[in-house]
Amino acid sequence: MEKVIVETINGMRQIKAEYNPKFNSVRFEENTVLHDGRSFNISRMTLRKEDVQAMLAYFDELEK
Repeated sequence: MEKVIVETINGMRQIKAEYNPKFNSVRFEENTVLHDGRSFNISRMTLRKEDVQAMLAYFDELEK
């Protein structure tokens, strides 16, 4: 099931997540939505929980 996890106030940017239990991974997709309703995919990435934890650790290290 796909779920919108981030959406700007005016709906111009969305990040959607979809969990895949077979591989225990989540596909993240970023879209830009224009005023006329057209939607453009900006990027797509499939990550495991460990991948996200490594990314967060990287940001924590930068803030030190």
